[in-house]
Amino acid sequence: MKNNRYQIKITLKGMRPPIWRRLLISADCTMDALHCAIQWTMGWQDCHLYAFRTQDRCIEIPDPDNMWDSGWSNSPKPEAAAEVRLRNVVRPGDKITYEYDFGDGWMHDILIEKEIESDDITVRKAVCLKGKRACPPEDCGGIWGYQNLLELLSTPKQERDKNEQAFVEWAGDDWDAEAFEQDAVNRTLKHWSPDLKSFMYAGICG
Repeated sequence: MKNNRYQIKITLKGMRPPIWRRLLISADCTMDALHCAIQWTMGWQDCHLYAFRTQDRCIEIPDPDNMWDSGWSNSPKPEAAAEVRLRNVVRPGDKITYEYDFGDGWMHDILIEKEIESDDITVRKAVCLKGKRACPPEDCGGIWGYQNLLELLSTPKQERDKNEQAFVEWAGDDWDAEAFEQDAVNRTLKHWSPDLKSFMYAGICG
């Protein structure tokens, strides 16, 4: 099998201007390894559960208690992310949804822009081609919380109440919403592999 890669674009839904990354990644990677690549490329910290969803599939960390039941759930039966390969889920032109942190509900559109064929084994690595704007801080309250943070950062300190000031200090007064360091991302991606297991997956599934 050729060591083909997909060029994908990951866009955080609900933000204007958009927060996005463009990534080259092995088409043969597991969906859990894709999760890791998204985490590192976007700037998340792999602290929460996640799921990939298509019209008829849900791919995530397995439920250790096997609570899914077709009798009460309208969703597809979840598949184990470490056992499903990206090439078996999507083709160029497809779009899937990636949700990270079911509490904050960070929703991402993933567009498979094109497939690049190669016989070179080195293309099994992942590379970030481009991106725009900083990833929101973990646990800031989802899209609404992050938009609130950005508004507070543009508000003079003396006009913030005690809770608002604490929120800003928690995130950092010097938070730069436009920051994105592509070189730093790619240094991190050098440690990625197509069968990498996420911190959460390994912790829950052993």
